[in-house]
Amino acid sequence: MVGKTTGILYLDGSKKITGKAYPAYRLKSSAVVFTLYKKDMKYFCLLAGLFLSGLLLAQEAALKGDGAFFTLGVGIPINTVRDRAHSPLAYRGAGFRIFTTYEHIRPEGVFRLNFSLDNVALKAYVRPCQDVRREAGMNDLNLSLAYYTRIGKTENAADRQYVGGVYYLQVNQREYPLPANNISGFLLHTSLGIGALDQRNLETNQWTMNSTVDLPLVSAIFRPAYIGLPDVLSVQKVKFGTIVRNFRLVTVDQFFKINVGFDFDYSRKAWRTDRYSYTWNLLYTPLPTNKSLLSTTGSFDYGYRILR
Repeated sequence: MVGKTTGILYLDGSKKITGKAYPAYRLKSSAVVFTLYKKDMKYFCLLAGLFLSGLLLAQEAALKGDGAFFTLGVGIPINTVRDRAHSPLAYRGAGFRIFTTYEHIRPEGVFRLNFSLDNVALKAYVRPCQDVRREAGMNDLNLSLAYYTRIGKTENAADRQYVGGVYYLQVNQREYPLPANNISGFLLHTSLGIGALDQRNLETNQWTMNSTVDLPLVSAIFRPAYIGLPDVLSVQKVKFGTIVRNFRLVTVDQFFKINVGFDFDYSRKAWRTDRYSYTWNLLYTPLPTNKSLLSTTGSFDYGYRILR
C-alpha cells in the first residue's frame, strides 16, 4: 500500500457511516498530495544532498562568530511510535535524514530557519504471526522559523543566552503492514511556541556549542483517525476546504511536543566549520479520543556550515 492514495477516510474517527454526522471520503491523488514514496525518497534525498554540496563548496569566505550562515547535512534518525488509531503495536526503527539550516546571528538576536526531511523504516516490537516480517514506513517533514532575543549580559561576549518565539510546520505520514485493516497514519500540524537558545565557547576557541529547547503552545492539527482499505462505497472527494474545516485548535494539554537540540561546531577551516548535532523530540496527542499517538525521535547529524 506504500505509494497508493485510494482508501476511505473517516475524519471524526468513526468506522461506520450514519445518515447524520459521519461522512466518508475517498482519497484521490488529484486532491491530496501528501503521500511520499518510501523507496524513492531515499534516492531523492541523496541526489539533493550531492547537488547542494556542490553549490556550497563553491562559496568561500572568512568565518566569524556573527553573520549569516548556511548549514547542510545528513543524519540518522531513530524513531519510536505507538499509534493506537492505526495499530495495536509499537514500532521502532532508523532511517535517513537530510537537513538544512539558515542562521542570522547578531549580538542582540538570532534568526534561525530549519528544514528537515526524514525517511524511516519501522519494525514492530512484537511480531504477530500474520505480519510475515514486513516493515512499516514513516516520512516526516519539519519546518521551523525562530527568532531569539538576547537576555542578560556576560563579560564573555561569546557566551550568550536568548529567548524567543518559534513557528512550526510538520507533515508526518506512516504506512503499517497487514493484517491491520487501518494501514495508514497521517498528521499535519502548525504551531506557535516559545524557545530558548544558549550559545557558548568551549575550552578552546575552535569549539562552539549551541543548545536549544522549543515548546509549542498553540497548535492547529489535522489527524484523521481512520484510513481504511475497503473501496466499496460511492463517496465524495476530499477537498482542501474539507481538510481546513477539520483542523482542531488545541493547546499543550491536547498536543504536546518538546524539541531539544545540541550543536557542536568545530572550526575546521578559515571559511568553514563542521557541525555535529544531536536532536530529540517527543510528541503526544490524545486526539482523536481513545486513539492517542506517542512518538519520539532522536537523530545524530553531521553537516558543514559556511558564511553566506
